[in-house]
Amino acid sequence: ESSTLNSELDETYDELDEFKGLSEGLDSLLAEAKQEIGAKKVLINKLKKDSKKKKQLEKEVAALKTLKENYLNKIDSLVQTNNLLEEQVVAYQKGITKLMDKNLELEQTVERGSILTAGNITAISYRQKGSGKYVGTVRASKTKKVEVCFDVLENKIAKPGEKKIFLKIVGPDGVTLGTDALGSGIFMSRDDDTENRYTTTGIIAYDGQKKNYCLSWEQANAFNSGNYQVEIYSEGYFSGVGAFILK
Repeated sequence: ESSTLNSELDETYDELDEFKGLSEGLDSLLAEAKQEIGAKKVLINKLKKDSKKKKQLEKEVAALKTLKENYLNKIDSLVQTNNLLEEQVVAYQKGITKLMDKNLELEQTVERGSILTAGNITAISYRQKGSGKYVGTVRASKTKKVEVCFDVLENKIAKPGEKKIFLKIVGPDGVTLGTDALGSGIFMSRDDDTENRYTTTGIIAYDGQKKNYCLSWEQANAFNSGNYQVEIYSEGYFSGVGAFILK
C-alpha cells in the first residue's frame, strides 16, 4: 500500500508538471497544489510509522486523494475557460504541412468543383461525471468522449442533399482511433483511390449554405496524452484538417 501511494504521488506531480508554463496564474496554482500535497505527504509518512494511528492514516490518505482530484479539476477548468492550450494547438496544426497544403489547394479549386470544404474545425474532449453528465476536460486520463465540430462552407456548385461525412482522429502514435464494433471502418479516398481508416461517420443535410455540424467519438479504452490530428472527408474527398491536445 505504501508503494502504491508513493507511485500515485509521483504520478500526481507528473500530471501537474504537464500544465507548467501555460500561464502565470496556472503556475501559481500548480505551486500551491504541490506545496499542499507535499505537506500531506510528510504527515502521511509520519503516521505510517505509528501503528496506533492507522485510522488517522486512512483518513489522511483519503483526504490526499480528494485534494489531488480537486486541484486537477481546478487546473482543468482554468485551462478550458482560458483556452490556454490554444497556441499549442495552432502551432501543431501549422506543423501538419502536407495536409494543410492539400487543404489550401482544395480551397482554391472548390469554386470550380463540387467538393465540400470544412473549416473552423474544433475538438472538445469530455469526461463523464458520476451523474452521467459530460463536462469539458483537457486531461487524457479523464477523457471519455471527443466532439468534433466544423463548418461546411458555402458551395454554389455542390448539389444540396444528404452528404456522408467521414471523421478520422489520428492519435499521438500516428494510429487512427477506431473500433469496428462502434462504427469505425475503411473508406476509399477519392483523392488518390486508396483505402483509408476512419474513426466514425455521419450523414449531414447540406443545403448549399455555410453551416456548422458536429460528430462525436466515445471509446472504452483510455485516450493517450499528446497531439491529435482531425481529418474531415466528405463523400470520400478530403475536406479539412484540425487538431487538439490532451495533457
